[in-house]
Amino acid sequence: MLKKIAKSILGRSSKERPPYTIDLVTLTQDGFTITGWYFDSNFCDVGVKSLDASEAKFTTETVERNDVFAATGNKALGFTLHCFTEKKTADFKLEFIDSTGQKQLFEIASSDKEKVSSVFTNLDTSSSEVKVTFEMTFYDKESLFFSGWILDSGNLDSMSFEDAADKYRIESKDILRYTRADVAEAFGDEAKSTKQPGFTFRISLNSPLTARGFKKLKLNIEVDGNVNTVSIPKVETLDESPLVSIQRIMNAWKIHSKKHRQLCDSIIQPVVKNIFPADKTTRSSRVDFGLVSSPKASVIIPLYGRYDFMRYQLSNFSRFESLKDYEVLYVVDDPKISHAVWVLAKELSTVFPQPFSVITLAENMGFGGANNIGVKYAKSDKLILLNSDVLPKDGNWADKMIAQIDNNSDVGVVGARLLFEDNSIQHDGMAPMVLKEYPELLLNDHPNKGWPVSLSKNPAEVADCPLLTAACIAISKSLFEEVGGFDPAYVLGDFEDSDLCLKVLDAGKRNVICRDVELHHLERQSQNLVAAGDWKHKLTIYNAIIYNQRWSQKLNELFDLGKGTH
Repeated sequence: MLKKIAKSILGRSSKERPPYTIDLVTLTQDGFTITGWYFDSNFCDVGVKSLDASEAKFTTETVERNDVFAATGNKALGFTLHCFTEKKTADFKLEFIDSTGQKQLFEIASSDKEKVSSVFTNLDTSSSEVKVTFEMTFYDKESLFFSGWILDSGNLDSMSFEDAADKYRIESKDILRYTRADVAEAFGDEAKSTKQPGFTFRISLNSPLTARGFKKLKLNIEVDGNVNTVSIPKVETLDESPLVSIQRIMNAWKIHSKKHRQLCDSIIQPVVKNIFPADKTTRSSRVDFGLVSSPKASVIIPLYGRYDFMRYQLSNFSRFESLKDYEVLYVVDDPKISHAVWVLAKELSTVFPQPFSVITLAENMGFGGANNIGVKYAKSDKLILLNSDVLPKDGNWADKMIAQIDNNSDVGVVGARLLFEDNSIQHDGMAPMVLKEYPELLLNDHPNKGWPVSLSKNPAEVADCPLLTAACIAISKSLFEEVGGFDPAYVLGDFEDSDLCLKVLDAGKRNVICRDVELHHLERQSQNLVAAGDWKHKLTIYNAIIYNQRWSQKLNELFDLGKGTH
């Protein structure tokens, strides 16, 4: 089908670029179709008008463009306009409407048919002989991280640049490549010889870039021995929202590629560590809604997303009076919900007799970081770490778990049996497993998950169990701090609990599970308000790689997995 493209918006300065992009204008049997997107902060609707001001019949479909958000950090809406007309030329104008009802008209160009605009704005494509676009360039004082696409027929040799003091070069074997359906669709036959136009790479710097080098960065791209020099129009620093930065980095990393996983430690990990540094701290404040003077233990409960679970937990705790002698500390790991949590907490403090406190963090620290901060506030040397979506079945659970620490000096981490809402098993201890998608990685498995308790071979008693989920565990505060708490290398969540268990084993303790203690766990419901996308799954694999770098040998020994398992 004939493709008609809007006027090129690439190569302009950021001030000149309009807040919309047309991807394609395609002729159809009964008119034509226009696809593109616009920033939803600028417009709220889009339509079509003909050049002679007559009304045009059309339908509009919109969809969130997470790819644009991942590349630019700005929310956008994609649109598809189906225009019904007998005219076979794109002599129409796009009509964008803002939130005040004001309308802006933009003419669709019918020239430059072979030019295809990028699906991302505020990016520059080069004017060199090689078609290349750098969609993201991050500078973190230690390195430059690049991602984008190139049409090179698979013959890229290297990318390099130099500043006043040093020369930097990265070979093609150290560049992550991947397929890009949008580029393939946009360029058609021209893109067929480049099977993997997408690229991601990182250049480690010997010293910080000078101000001049930072502003006038140019890359030399060598393809088949020919060098093309390309200007990088926009270099970003890691001073924006950590979550936005993480999502954009993860968007450029393809976890199903073995090479992408193998080069994670040299390309992805250093950048992520600079977004979430191990020594990162944040301001915190505590508000008490009642106090327990000498608590048996301190219960640490991070809140992220579903803060409404406070209502159900405090109702449960008050119903059984199970924690009347325990200090309950909610840690708000999301500044956006801090005020809403405070309002709800004030209400709940008048309804339920259970004393509790709210600790508010100025920044998102992730599951491990939030727990670590909560532990610092704990008055007791005994800790229970609990997810906000875990609800006890009776009033004896906490005392039974803490008793294992009080009565057994060699016990480190204490877990419990967790059940789904239908009373089938959610957690009965963890063990390593391998998935065919990631054959070199040991992941965490929950044996017997989904089984009725009656079919489990594990009796309802206390038993040794090396790996336990941090959705519900008990541990002494002194031991938690001795082994370093949850390691901040695990970003936002996943594997920091099994990492903690293995550190405790290395400290000479044993871990146990109380299968006579049962609680309901709604499993990840506490996070179901988090933004959509696959970046969280990618972070899970990122954390798994770190976990395996540290513990694969010990896991093989503990579980007798044998050589060649992964």
